Amino acid sequence: MYGGDKCETNLAQTKSDDETGALATGKYEFGKGDGFPKALETAQKYLKQFSRAEDIPDEDVPMQFDWRNIEGYDFTGRVRD
Repeated sequence: MYGGDKCETNLAQTKSDDETGALATGKYEFGKGDGFPKALETAQKYLKQFSRAEDIPDEDVPMQFDWRNIEGYDFTGRVRD
């Protein structure tokens, strides 16, 4: 909130609900769960195939890509001021 008022909002579940790493939000705790290696491979797909971003063919670039949900994992960090 503007004007110096402190407003805390919890936007993400941070603890897993069970040993599989599943969260109440339908996402998984980063780095945990059986599906994480596949999600990491998806996230690093272009990094492993191409040495520069300019080398990626336009037709290979997806129309939408969201780092907040790759195979159910959030690859973003918390926002820092």
